[in-house]
Amino acid sequence: MSWTYELENIHNVGRAITLQELKDIELEILKAFHSFCEENGLTYYLAGGTLLGAVRHQGFIPWDDDIDVLMPRPDYYRFLELTDTRLGEYEVRSIQTHPEIHTRPFIRIHNTKYMTKLTTPPFYMPPWIDIFPLDGLPEDVKASTEHFKKAHTLKRIVGLSWLPVSYRTKRKSRQLLKKVVGLPVRMIGHNYWLKKLEAFGLSYKFEDCEYVACVVAGGHGKRERVKKSEFCDPILMKFEDAYFWGPKGYHKYLSQLYGKKYMCIPAKKMQTHLATVWEIQEGGLPEETENAEPLADVGDVNDVSDTDTDTEDAVYTQNDGDVSDE
Repeated sequence: MSWTYELENIHNVGRAITLQELKDIELEILKAFHSFCEENGLTYYLAGGTLLGAVRHQGFIPWDDDIDVLMPRPDYYRFLELTDTRLGEYEVRSIQTHPEIHTRPFIRIHNTKYMTKLTTPPFYMPPWIDIFPLDGLPEDVKASTEHFKKAHTLKRIVGLSWLPVSYRTKRKSRQLLKKVVGLPVRMIGHNYWLKKLEAFGLSYKFEDCEYVACVVAGGHGKRERVKKSEFCDPILMKFEDAYFWGPKGYHKYLSQLYGKKYMCIPAKKMQTHLATVWEIQEGGLPEETENAEPLADVGDVNDVSDTDTDTEDAVYTQNDGDVSDE
């Protein structure tokens, strides 16, 4: 089956909120997540652009609007076990808890009092923060590179498994490939492929490996590979008006992801990821609202830095070139 916005059953839309309000919503989710982890002895780290924001801006990157977190796989599963589907007022979604509608191999924590309209599938989704699992890697560099390549193939298949056939990509060759290859993939179902990808991530246990990375998601591939002993000691870092846990080895990690000059503000103008976000009183599909000004014109943030990438690639891109601060 494909993800469709009807599964959200959205209605009763209120006003469109501002970018700052969206950041505040996400920050409150992160605070609730942090408190829960503290109470239950769970380890996590700010990651990706969120970690860069903590180091360089002591908060959100000004043009960014999402929050990314890494959790060692054992803590990740423990978090799922303890929360099931709820973290206080927030909804916890994963392939275990929401197999029919969840299309990502990682956890998302949603505030269902709001609804986001994206410019790419699945089009409608409550605002969220992402919780990525941290898995083990082969010690050998070449073996790790091959491991990432195999993961990339599986991530592409996962993208095909839920992307609607009706969604048109920019290149005709990709559209044809999506129809021919995607049909049997979709017939099997996205949850099957998500479980295959998750099982692949578990092929090297976090506890037993010297090197770790987020294997099942992430847009940086082999550049996410870090030495556990250097990376995984947690340190408190200021982010907006609170403190959260980040990795002690943040400098090498950020240098690998964003380049050695990651502390420099990019000269080119950056864009946020999301389109319009509404308040809602109850779940339901929003009508097109003339007064709703979009926050941005880019689309769903799914581990991408190149917003011109075709959607199948954008969902699980494996870009080994230069990356932006997105």
